[in-house]
Amino acid sequence: MPQDTDSKAPADPQAAEARNVDTEDAAPSPDSATSTDAAAVEEGEAGRAEPESVPKKEPKSTGRGGKKVAALKARIKELEAEKERLEAAEAHARERWMRSAAEFENFRRRTMKEKAELIRGAAEGVATKLLDVMDALFAARIASENGAGQAAADRLREGIGLISAKLEGVLESEGVRAIETEIGADFDPHVHEALAQVPSDELPAHAIHSVVQRGYLLGEKVLRPARVTVVAEPEPAEAPAESADEGDDNGNGAD
Repeated sequence: MPQDTDSKAPADPQAAEARNVDTEDAAPSPDSATSTDAAAVEEGEAGRAEPESVPKKEPKSTGRGGKKVAALKARIKELEAEKERLEAAEAHARERWMRSAAEFENFRRRTMKEKAELIRGAAEGVATKLLDVMDALFAARIASENGAGQAAADRLREGIGLISAKLEGVLESEGVRAIETEIGADFDPHVHEALAQVPSDELPAHAIHSVVQRGYLLGEKVLRPARVTVVAEPEPAEAPAESADEGDDNGNGAD
């Protein structure tokens, strides 16, 4: 049986070398495999990366429910605008209130200061006017101490009259005047104060009998009422009592 010469024939060395080269080219190298795997991983991670945020579009609401939602949103915007307006008005009102409070406090302090200055000025004026009265008092005292007899008494009387006139002049310059009270005039409870009731046959009832202390007015205001005594009402006369003897006589005459 003849043998197969083709299978037994030695292989061509050039052909074998060419096959080896093709095999090497076809087989992937370790470096190329690593780079391929890294690219695949990057592509996978890129695929898994979150997409860029895209503004969501609100679904258009239709029908009756959609109109209600739109109306509520519009109302919310109106209320927010109203809230901002009220907050601005409240801040403005608070600022004005604080400014007014500060101005009122300054006005109060200024008024109190001016009032104190007016009182001090008025007291200074009255004190200056009373200095003349003090001078007259001092002169009258010196005259009474240095003199003797009737001449000293006359000088003292004259000094007292001068002091009284000066003092009345000072009071009148300040608007103070004495309440005119005459004996026998009617009692006026607005300017008079009754201290006692005195019987009198010469004066009518409720008339002024005497002046105990003079009263004074400041303008139309009563500084001190005049203290007086008033004539009391006369006591009623007692009716004469019939005697028992007259009754007995009348009885006997009837018999």
